[in-house]
Amino acid sequence: MQHHTWQGSFTCDICSKVYCHERAYRKHLRGHSEQASFSCSICQRRFKHKGHLNQHIMSHTGEKPFTCPSCVCQKDFVQKDELVSHMQTHTEKRPYSCSFCDKSYWDRASLKYHILQHHKVNAEKMCSECHKYFQCEAHLQRHMLIHYGLKPFECPVCDKAFRYKSSYKAHLNMHTEEKPLTCSLCDKGFTQSRDLKRHMLSHTDEKNFDCSQCGGKFKHKHNLIRHISVIHKAEKPYPCPMCEKAFAQKHDFMTHMRTHSGEKPFSCQICSRSFGAKGTLRTHMKVHRKRVPKEHFLYHWLVVVGGADGADWLPRFRQSTPGQLWQQ
Repeated sequence: MQHHTWQGSFTCDICSKVYCHERAYRKHLRGHSEQASFSCSICQRRFKHKGHLNQHIMSHTGEKPFTCPSCVCQKDFVQKDELVSHMQTHTEKRPYSCSFCDKSYWDRASLKYHILQHHKVNAEKMCSECHKYFQCEAHLQRHMLIHYGLKPFECPVCDKAFRYKSSYKAHLNMHTEEKPLTCSLCDKGFTQSRDLKRHMLSHTDEKNFDCSQCGGKFKHKHNLIRHISVIHKAEKPYPCPMCEKAFAQKHDFMTHMRTHSGEKPFSCQICSRSFGAKGTLRTHMKVHRKRVPKEHFLYHWLVVVGGADGADWLPRFRQSTPGQLWQQ
């Protein structure tokens, strides 16, 4: 099942994700074998959700249930996202903008043709996926990591891997408990600058993100985006293929789909209970925080960081001192 795209990389034959470390690649494959329980009877491809399988089968039958409502073309499509993409051709919206001039296009192919023909750039320095142009080839190579899913910086403590060295270094601070970034108001430490910026908002009542439709104010940009999608936009582009519900946010749609599949990917490291939503796991963890002291660093290292079996280690913490545990 191992498929190489170039030297030193491993591509998943199921979802096309690319990994530069074989260990991460093997771990990813296990995720497919454990979760993809719906198989196509025609090509044997497997899917996590029955709704995704039903959509895939239409590619074999030729069925195209999504029709463009425009009276001009009446084109049919297999998937709804294909229809949504096509609908942009009937509007003024052109999401693909040229970085050299003010022209924009409906699709990537048209943008690429325009850049090569009118700006005479070196095609070797243009991203083959999104057609962004780079003056330096090294910057292009760094950018390509985004599209290929490569994460060359792998943590020696856990299985996490990172695309950029800066993210990798920030992650290592979590294992060493180093927090080089400190809040100037309360001396609280952080490993990453984005966490510090988010924390600084807790010291102020400023809400710099305004809703242009109702005047509502928000501290965080993602809260404003969610507000607009849920409150002001009637459209819900994520319909559930199993029931009649539809969702404005992809995150809410994915959480809902787990109620049909029974998938519970968020597991408690202490008692092994599993949950379908991350928020439910956070609520559950409050029960354990009352039992295990925060200062018990060894517990944090073995269970949270090291991935040890929480159900096995918790009784030892209750009966042993930290010094005795190092010898177990």
